[in-house]
Amino acid sequence: MRKNIVKWLEIAIGTGFFTGYLPLAPATWGSGFALLIFFLIPKIIWLQSIIILFLFFYGLYLSGKLEKMWGERDAKRIVIDEVCGMFLSLFLISWSWKTGILGFLLFRFFDIVKPFPIRRSQVLPCGWGIMTDDVIAAFYTNIILRIIIWMASGL
Repeated sequence: MRKNIVKWLEIAIGTGFFTGYLPLAPATWGSGFALLIFFLIPKIIWLQSIIILFLFFYGLYLSGKLEKMWGERDAKRIVIDEVCGMFLSLFLISWSWKTGILGFLLFRFFDIVKPFPIRRSQVLPCGWGIMTDDVIAAFYTNIILRIIIWMASGL
């Protein structure tokens, strides 16, 4: 019984509370879910830092475990990497719905197009390949978003 609950919780977290099961672009659904959750989290640096670190390190473990359980390399249902990536994309960014949506669009762009070295990072073993490509896409997003905000503020 306890084992089933733990397995269910791991699947729920790994799939972004089942958004990874939604049809057509589960990574986009997972990113959208993360954007909504990020909006609800207090903008306290230490709290956001802990959440991002938890998502990354638990995501490493969990995505590797779910890959083995489902027998699929980088299964589309696994979206904890997108959740972590969206949180990191918006980390320390002055928050508004405009910056949130722009961050979402930029993150999805980098995650889909996969400029260097994002695509190359996907070959890393176990959960590393799953998590690392989204972390790099998040760094690109965060930097570009900062530049856009800086330019829009009148330099």
